[in-house]
Amino acid sequence: MSDSTIQRNLRKSIRHQRKSLSSLFRQDAAKKITQQIIHSRFFSPKHLAFYIANDGEVDPRYLIQNAWLRNKTCYLPYLAPLGNKHLWYLSHHPQNQLKNNHYGIPEPIFNSAKKRSPWSLSTVFVPLVAFDEFGGRLGMGG
Repeated sequence: MSDSTIQRNLRKSIRHQRKSLSSLFRQDAAKKITQQIIHSRFFSPKHLAFYIANDGEVDPRYLIQNAWLRNKTCYLPYLAPLGNKHLWYLSHHPQNQLKNNHYGIPEPIFNSAKKRSPWSLSTVFVPLVAFDEFGGRLGMGG
């Protein structure tokens, strides 16, 4: 069996386990993770990038709310149209409207004046399916 087949099967298995967790359990976990992060060095920069939870991922909404309360600038990913493969981050405020991208995940409406490249941000919180014993990230495979 190839490594890619093993990883695909592992992703599928872990995503199934993650989705089987109750919404109350996931919400409690998100709050606990938020408390850990807001007291860490990862939350100290002014510009922070987040994601919108999808597919049972840990929901960063409590982190985002905390960041706004602390006058931090928050960003969300914007995927360029299919085929382009560019990822930008756009500033996100409570009053911003979001629209679904081609994967059905809410994202900011594109505004070139508000875009930032991923490498220009101090801290970028990214979703994951799992991580290995060395802290390596296993993402969705995209």
